[in-house]
Amino acid sequence: MERGTARRILLGLAALAVLALIVLVLIGRGPLALAYISVIRGKANLYRPSEPVAILYGADLDTASHRSGLLFPLDIKLKQLSVLEEAGVHIIRLTVAYDIFLDQDKAKIADLDAVTSRIRNDDRKLMIADGAAEQYWSKPMDWQSFARASIERVRDMAARYKPEYYVVVKEPVWYMGGTWAGSRGMITEQVTVEQWVELTEQLAATVRNASPETLVGIAIALPFPESKNYLVKAQELDNVDFVGIDIYSLRYLDTVEGYLPQIKKPRWILETWDGNPDTQQGQIWRTRSAAEWIKMISYYAQSRGFSGLATFYNLWLCYDYAGKPRSLDGVRVLLDKRQKSFYALQAAARSQAQGEGG
Repeated sequence: MERGTARRILLGLAALAVLALIVLVLIGRGPLALAYISVIRGKANLYRPSEPVAILYGADLDTASHRSGLLFPLDIKLKQLSVLEEAGVHIIRLTVAYDIFLDQDKAKIADLDAVTSRIRNDDRKLMIADGAAEQYWSKPMDWQSFARASIERVRDMAARYKPEYYVVVKEPVWYMGGTWAGSRGMITEQVTVEQWVELTEQLAATVRNASPETLVGIAIALPFPESKNYLVKAQELDNVDFVGIDIYSLRYLDTVEGYLPQIKKPRWILETWDGNPDTQQGQIWRTRSAAEWIKMISYYAQSRGFSGLATFYNLWLCYDYAGKPRSLDGVRVLLDKRQKSFYALQAAARSQAQGEGG
């Protein structure tokens, strides 16, 4: 055999090997994917309680942290709601972008009214999480203006919808563009933990006045030390009924472990998923890891005394990570599908007696 021919054969075999490895990774049979899934399963075995513990299960109806409720027409939102109800969750979270009220978009407001009415008619409980307004990202404001807008927004939403739960601060660092240092995001100046606690006190009192039966909560993102300090201080406020931690990564579970002894109020995992699926397109094996994640985080919540947990990015209960649909009709079609993550959430929700935690 000529040297050139042999070289071409070897190159061809090498290319096939690489292609095979890529396929294995995509379907979850590659070594890294299998190792990651194995770690999640190991954590699940570690956290699994000896007997099921009653916690509350919720799920966010919206698509992501940005443009919440602004993307889909009413029929798709109601179809999303049907998916979550089929999964068995009893608390539906809406992370509302307030733009529809600032712009007086009557059609979008009517859609939101219809969704909240459907949640109540279907005997579910409503949780509202503050989503600020999308326009604040392009038109940031000083702290005083931000605080004033937040109080007005929370007052309006609490009075209009009287939710069973209201997360008045989604995550301080979220509003600040992902950092406690400097001025980014919606706010043009650096903000201290003490300023956030003071605002939280005002927001919680505002909800209490507008809707006395609503339970008020706050949430933090990991792993910022300032966020932990905020949580510990905010839980001391009389009108704060529960506190939440948002968990998206295995590496932060040890961080949470260090927080738990300092939490006195009822605790929630208020957002969770296996990472951010918007950045995981093409990783088909994530349909498996997301299911394992839901099982593991449910065991974690039960074994660590959490009152409840709410999943986020719930379109991926139906989407398969091959790529997000490019049309509304594509969304409608995919919402008829059920992934392994859906059945994992359904199994978790159905296996637990629904408690009445804070």
